[in-house]
Parts: sequence; C-alpha cells; structure tokens
Amino acid sequence: MKKLLTIALAALSVHSYAQNFQGDMENWRSYTISGTTLQAPYGWNGSDSLVYRTGPLLGLTPARHIFKSSPADAKAGSAAAIVISRNVGSMGVIPGLLTNATILFDITKFNASNPLSAITMTGGLPVTQQMGGLKAWVKYNTKANDTASMFITAILNDATTGNKDSVVGTGKCNIFPNSTYTQIYAPVAYINGNVTPNRMIVGFVSSNTPGGPDSSMLFVDEVSAVTVGINDLPAQEALVTVYPNPANQIVFLQAKENGKYQWQAFNVYGQKVAETSFSGKTSVDISNLSSGIYLYRIYSADGTLVQQGKMDIVK
Repeated sequence: MKKLLTIALAALSVHSYAQNFQGDMENWRSYTISGTTLQAPYGWNGSDSLVYRTGPLLGLTPARHIFKSSPADAKAGSAAAIVISRNVGSMGVIPGLLTNATILFDITKFNASNPLSAITMTGGLPVTQQMGGLKAWVKYNTKANDTASMFITAILNDATTGNKDSVVGTGKCNIFPNSTYTQIYAPVAYINGNVTPNRMIVGFVSSNTPGGPDSSMLFVDEVSAVTVGINDLPAQEALVTVYPNPANQIVFLQAKENGKYQWQAFNVYGQKVAETSFSGKTSVDISNLSSGIYLYRIYSADGTLVQQGKMDIVK
C-alpha cells in the first residue's frame, strides 16, 4: 500500500500553466496522458488529468470530462468549455471539474462516495486586491434533478504564518438546468474587509451530487472577475437607496425617481432569499435571514437591471 501511495502521489502532479485569466475559452491546448489526447482551455486545468493518471491505480475506467464546444454552442466567439459528469466504472459517476488552479490528489483522503474530497488545488490567479466576485455565462443540461456549481476561493499565503495557505474568502453559485445561456454571479464573502488575498482560485463542477446522473453537461463561457465590490454605485449615483447597511431586521428601499421596481436579494450561493415590488419607499422584513453578505438586484418595470449592490446583515 505504501508503494502504491508513493507511485500515486508522484503521478498525480499536473502541468502548471500560466495563470492569466482567460475566461473567453477561445484558446485551447492539447496534452497526452497514457496515450490519450486530452484538451483544456489555456490557463485552466480539468479533472481529466486526474482521471487518466490515477484511474488505473484505483481500478477505474477513465472517461473524458472536459471538451471544447462547437461555435454554435458558445455564448460568444468560437468555443465554450463543456464540463461533463462521466461514469468511470467501479466508482460510478463522478463530476467534471474545471479550474484555473493546479489540481492535486491526496489518496489518503480518498472517499469513494465523494471522490472530490481527495482533490486539493494550488496556484490560481495572482491578485493584489480583493475581488468582489466571479461572473460567467452558463447553460446546463441534466437528465435528473441535479445542479452544478461555480466557486471562487480567496487564498492568503502569509510569511507570518509560515507561508501556509489560508482561505480568507469564499463564494459559490448553484447552477440550475437551463437550455439557454444565463449569466450567473458568485460574490465573495471575506473574513473581514481589510484582508487582501494573494490569489484567487475559481472553478466549475458539473454536479453537486456525488454519484449523480451520468452525462450532466455544463457549458461555461465568458468568465470574468469583478475586481471592486459587486458593481456598487456611489450613494449619490444610486437610483434606489438601500439602507441601513449593515442591516439587522428591516431594510428600507427609497427610489429617487417615479416608477415601479423589483428588488431581489441573493445569498453567497446564488439562491434568491427575498424579493419585493415597490415604488417610492418601502421596507423589507429580513428578520429570517442569517448574518452574512448578500447581493441585491433592482429591476425596472420592463425587466431591465438598473442597480445591484452588496448588503451586509449583522444579527
């Protein structure tokens, strides 16, 4: 077993590529593992590297998880990334993973009921300031009641802690079945407003259900980072004033112009947790929401997004 572990850990390192954030998915690279030619977008890595390197060691039948789409299936340009859940034999169906990090595998943490639990990630996009969140255009096809997800993790490597990686912020957005492209957003909730990460790890998983349905297919295109907050508007420019912020039990909405508006609030997982229609001034009861950072969006009567921002709830 010790020899097998040594072989596995040696084989599991994957090639490190430039971590420039190439979210348009236009440029792809090819690489070969065990005689199989695989593909991934430049600046990104996929679970194929692990499956084809470790599959034989674990008695699995490797299957590709990452594909380049046709131009017709791209949101823009000539290609999108397709992330697919695949059946690998004795372990059943495992989700596909696409990330801008270097993917590693710790066989000592392997759990057949949740294969992703053994995956660790290093590298990512170097940053010198907080990122507000991550945007992407996605569509998702699945045969069952399944969801995919987009995640973003802020990492700080600090010499004062012995150069150890610490997670200082996280964000996640669940992706629901949709046959057409929809833009999603995952805001980052930081441990405090003063911490500045060294890098950001982002990624997409084709299924949130270990052993979920085979061939759940997630299309990903036009991935971009929000570098300063969540597109907050200065108070004097905001069409609708949202206060107090932080809030506790009640939040007030005050429109500066006549008209009807729709206000929606989302948690860090992209789930809608509150909404109301209003004109002029109104109040919203948020007593049922727990402490945390929430994203809100405000739409005009014709469905146009006119404002979005970040709201802190402190209980």
